[in-house]
Amino acid sequence: MISQPSPGSALIATKPATPRTPRFPFNTGGTTVSGAPRTVPVVLFAAVTAAVIAWALRDRARFLPTGAFVPRHALATNGHHQNGYLPPAPVTGEAVINYPGLIMLALHLTTIAILAAAWLVRRHVRDQVKARLSFAVLGSVLAALVTIPVAAMTLGNAILFTGTVAAAMTVLQYTFVLVVAGTALFGVP
Repeated sequence: MISQPSPGSALIATKPATPRTPRFPFNTGGTTVSGAPRTVPVVLFAAVTAAVIAWALRDRARFLPTGAFVPRHALATNGHHQNGYLPPAPVTGEAVINYPGLIMLALHLTTIAILAAAWLVRRHVRDQVKARLSFAVLGSVLAALVTIPVAAMTLGNAILFTGTVAAAMTVLQYTFVLVVAGTALFGVP
């Protein structure tokens, strides 16, 4: 039998029940998963990945002196059977000077990629081990994909497409190992 409140008793207003935000063990510091990815691990992952990208690209780039002329890229719309020449990008002249520029450009793109990987893993993976491995796989694949536009924008004719693909595979291998080690220390950002 359901009891009715007596006419003299006061009704207590209650808030409707809201679902709790789940807590997952791969979050260090007891924060909830629904929050934004943590800034420090994202920047560390992105900086190390950008350094690996710069190293892999410069390792595979051909040395072209700044004053040399190289044939235009095949996709240049210069007309049928044109013999136009284009000097190489100034970034190819001296390797030591190029590293900071390559790292800064790659840092912007890898930060976006790491944020996207962390958001996807936080949103869809619930197990701690699966989350770390998923983040390592997704982060390294996105870092390898970032290598291709960085090579195209910075090195241009100084790196062949096969060299770019080889650099992307090197980045994939190294960043997978680095991200697995990083997630063991920091967890998924």
